[in-house]
Amino acid sequence: MKKFSTAKILSLVFVCVMLLGALTLTAFAAEDENLDIVFANVTYGDTYQIMFAVDAPEGATVKATDSEGNEINVVPFDADEISYQAYILTEGVAAQAIDEVITLSVEYNGKTVSKNYSVLRYVYQRINVLKNKEDADEKELAELDMLNSLLDYAVKANAFFNGATENSFDKYKLVSATGVTVNGIAPTGMYAPGVAPFANIDAIEYDAENYELVVMINGEASSLEALKALTVGTEDVTVSVEVVEKAHQHSYTSKVTDPTCTEAGYTTFTCECGDSYTEPGEPATGHSYTDGVCGVCGESDPDYAVEMTITEALAAELGTKVIVSGTVCEINTPWSDSFGNISVYIIDESGAKILCYRMKTDVVKGDIITVTGEIGEFNGAIQIVNSTAEITGHDESYDVAASEVNIEEALALPDGTDIVVTGTVIRIDGAWNSSYGNMNVTIKDETGKTLYLYRLATQVNLNDVVKVTGSMATYGGARQVGAGATAEVVGTHECTEFTDATCLELSACVLCGKTTGELAEHTMVDGECSVCGHKEGAAEAQKFTASQTMEDLIAANGWTGTTTKQSFNLDDKVSVKVDGGSNTGKAYDGNHIRIYATDSPAGTLTINVAEGYELVSVKVTTVTGTYAFLCVEGTTTDICNETVSVSGSSVLLQSVKNGSNGKQVRVLSIEVVYQEVV
Repeated sequence: MKKFSTAKILSLVFVCVMLLGALTLTAFAAEDENLDIVFANVTYGDTYQIMFAVDAPEGATVKATDSEGNEINVVPFDADEISYQAYILTEGVAAQAIDEVITLSVEYNGKTVSKNYSVLRYVYQRINVLKNKEDADEKELAELDMLNSLLDYAVKANAFFNGATENSFDKYKLVSATGVTVNGIAPTGMYAPGVAPFANIDAIEYDAENYELVVMINGEASSLEALKALTVGTEDVTVSVEVVEKAHQHSYTSKVTDPTCTEAGYTTFTCECGDSYTEPGEPATGHSYTDGVCGVCGESDPDYAVEMTITEALAAELGTKVIVSGTVCEINTPWSDSFGNISVYIIDESGAKILCYRMKTDVVKGDIITVTGEIGEFNGAIQIVNSTAEITGHDESYDVAASEVNIEEALALPDGTDIVVTGTVIRIDGAWNSSYGNMNVTIKDETGKTLYLYRLATQVNLNDVVKVTGSMATYGGARQVGAGATAEVVGTHECTEFTDATCLELSACVLCGKTTGELAEHTMVDGECSVCGHKEGAAEAQKFTASQTMEDLIAANGWTGTTTKQSFNLDDKVSVKVDGGSNTGKAYDGNHIRIYATDSPAGTLTINVAEGYELVSVKVTTVTGTYAFLCVEGTTTDICNETVSVSGSSVLLQSVKNGSNGKQVRVLSIEVVYQEVV
């Protein structure tokens, strides 16, 4: 069904000389969405005139009665402008009182919808007088606009209009009320001065124990008696009458909750209605610890530390708070002003030793200290972490001068021995870190032995001859000079001693490995070279050497610690490819890439030579220490830092884990010798 158009109805009403406006007094909710009175105009002249529209199924009964219950004849009214079923009351019904109420109803299938409409005469008469007056002046036209506005308001507000027969508009004022009825009709509408629309209210019955009457006149609290005596003056009056539930009067009982070690006490106030609130009581008492346990609640003291020996500390559970005493026998990492910590080993009379990692107290070798911290672990080694120390004395026996030794002698000395050793920097294992102020290097001396300097606190360069002062240490089974050693640059390495050249290898400096000269002649035995297997009279293949440092490649390609699986060329004939899991191929410290034996699959390094050439030898220089190593596929021999003979156009080198700590190969450079196929 089309939606009802108020504009169309009003237009039709004017044509039919009907009242402009729908004046709904009391609207009850329809029991059926298709059973409703959607529009009505009721006017009062010499006879009733009413037109209304019904939304109801065919066969519905439409009725109208006056205030005394007399039925008024209803006749269908056919109009194209109205989408609903329209009806009009029969003319000639005798006029009743000015506040006459017409009741309209619709019945269908046992359901009834009824609505009351007041009879309005004044506004209807006045509008028509003004509309038909051809010489109406401005004041009268303004009055017409006012009356039309009034009707529009009445439609929207469901106002109930009453009034006397006078034709002076300013004698009427609108009064609205909610929650009150007089003789079944809400006393809401327009009243002339002096009219008391509420005077007929005798009383309003309600449950006075639980409810109260709220009377508001013009927004201010009033009384029922004042309402009954109210007469309309020259101003609008707004009335509201409601029966509301009385505000509950709370009656609270209290319950005290005593404080605990950690929670403050409080008092809870509760009403039988369920409302409650709390007020603070005594503050928390705090824990009362005895031997690390609160005697009140049983909670452990998070700061309680157990005094024990180093041996007991090495066997304690991780996280245990401990107090351990000993003598500083080795500085593992020197004091850092930036980070405010130092790592040292302490030893006790039994010879037991433990690392105090990043301790927040600066000490020197020989200090006797009492350390407070907790048991931690790194790579399976127990240590004390989050620690501080109290210096209680000093053992002067640790104040002896460092022994000046060569590298071979240094490697035979026990951990903690202070040494002075001189050697040439043959490899930068970890570039200078300006944030930490250290670097990792390897030195070599005339004994042919090498020594790893861990976190050297002096910046040095490749081929510097350095005089190192530090302390011997062991990490993962490999000997080294511990962190914090210093170095004095006493010269620059000059190649003076070389290995003998062979038909496979050039002559090389015994210290730095720099090659010189040319390959030697074959060493022939019974017509075959004992070095390379070349047969006498066979064509001689021309040999070539291709080499690159990772430092140069990293700088040239911008590789970082997030760049993986590198591929690169050593020259225009030799290429290298790195494969493995998510970690293999990453570049670190600006000087090496890593091949992880723990990747899945384990990392590999493949060297290929162009067609028409074959590989002769490979040398992969790596960081020394407790790291993984490389071996030729199918073998288990560590080939790192060694020249190994290979053949064919390709060789695959596989990373191999070396104990619990050796999980990665750190490649510094690659050198390949290859030759033409003859």
